[in-house]
Amino acid sequence: MNTTARLTQFEIFRLLLMFFIVVWHSIVHGMDMSCNRFPLFDSSDPANALNFVSTSALTSITAVAVNCYVIMTGYFHD
Repeated sequence: MNTTARLTQFEIFRLLLMFFIVVWHSIVHGMDMSCNRFPLFDSSDPANALNFVSTSALTSITAVAVNCYVIMTGYFHD
């Protein structure tokens, strides 16, 4: 097998991981996640609770992107 050949599915996965890294950085460094903006869990305001839950879920999903990117880079390193 030619070691310089690119595998399409891994390149697409790498692009997705890059997008996840950008999303994670924009959430963590671009949003004010302090307790003043997002109380612990305010069930009286459904929009606030939905924002908190969706932001936390998106952060959890995208947090693994750097680890996957490093593992994939190490695997394909010559």
